[in-house]
Amino acid sequence: MKKFLLGTALCLSTVAGPAAYAQTALFDAGAIAAACSGQGASCLSVIAQIVAALQAAGLPADQLNSQLAAVANAALDAARAAPTPEILAAVAAGLETVAAASSDPAQAAALQALASNVAAGDIPNPTAVAQQLEPVSGA
Repeated sequence: MKKFLLGTALCLSTVAGPAAYAQTALFDAGAIAAACSGQGASCLSVIAQIVAALQAAGLPADQLNSQLAAVANAALDAARAAPTPEILAAVAAGLETVAAASSDPAQAAALQALASNVAAGDIPNPTAVAQQLEPVSGA
């Protein structure tokens, strides 16, 4: 896991410029999918590590919040793929971690609501989620 964090931090530090942040995920969504296809503990751990790496990257708030929305969507995709109680609980906890990292109050509230829904076994439609999670510009 330490190698994963170091690799993620290195990748985040070498991104070419600010325009790349809004268009490209700065994390490995496949890592979330892989971790969340097995045990809940590894799922939550990977989500938390990705959030920590994004926070450590020193992104401006709006770019960090956009990346957090992408992390949340990747976690929700993983929950849809493996909707076991253990994975749903881990994804819900991961969404709470993502919410805590957001500087956008509306986005954080939407993430908390999604976490509650996922914990209850309700995984919303991806299209409905996308608009909820996009941060307000400048937040």
